[in-house]
Amino acid sequence: MKKFIIFLALCGTLSAQRIQNSINNPLSSLGSLNLSGGVPKNIFVSHITSGNVDLYTPAAGKRALVSNFTVYNDSAGTPTGYPEVKVSATYYPLASVAATIAANTTSNIVFGLILDSTTTLAFNAGTTAVINVWASIIEYDATVPVFSKYVAGLASGNNTIYTVTSGRTGCLLSTTSSNKDAAFGLNTGAKSVGYFNGSGGSRTITVNLVPSGGSVATTNLFGFSISTGNNALYAGAVGSACLSAGDFVNIATDANTATQFAWVNVIEQ
Repeated sequence: MKKFIIFLALCGTLSAQRIQNSINNPLSSLGSLNLSGGVPKNIFVSHITSGNVDLYTPAAGKRALVSNFTVYNDSAGTPTGYPEVKVSATYYPLASVAATIAANTTSNIVFGLILDSTTTLAFNAGTTAVINVWASIIEYDATVPVFSKYVAGLASGNNTIYTVTSGRTGCLLSTTSSNKDAAFGLNTGAKSVGYFNGSGGSRTITVNLVPSGGSVATTNLFGFSISTGNNALYAGAVGSACLSAGDFVNIATDANTATQFAWVNVIEQ
């Protein structure tokens, strides 16, 4: 059986593609983590024409790292199309909902998300679309401490996305990047806190990394206060960080309107 190993590099990028190819050079690494029970899966749906289409849900006791998302527009038009996660029957976009897919063109959509058995990977195609979708996934045992934490439906004010488990250190991996090799990276160019605003209006968003026992304050501000438009992704919280036991990631919004989704991708050791 093929073995999947994650290496935490001191420099450079930990990419999903490298995870998928099982990097075998542990030099200049902080350590390694075996993706126990790792099985590669390829999800394919042909000619999606419009609306939300469910693609894949991990089995009970499993997680799944989405390592690549590729689409082909088999039409002369330029429809919109974007990946989503479905949580409790609500769909939350994971990429720009305004992005169009050029006619008769293959595109790679970059985002970082680790599914569990309560979440479903989906795709939304705009009207007049004729889109083929491939999602490359590594499914592995849920006991492996590589996972996403999320809040679906934010309260007005402070919301805790993730608290580091007692006795562990948690490192935030990227949630999105303009570089296809930066998904899941420990790097300075990608965003380690993801947020989508589907509330119907602009939301003011702030992110803090709060030490154990502390409170949200400007002294632990990580993602600057920024207005995020409707159907858009938060542009702050660029970079990576490792947190100690009891530290937590907080996201604040100025309203509790529906269809706001925040998440982080984490590796704990």
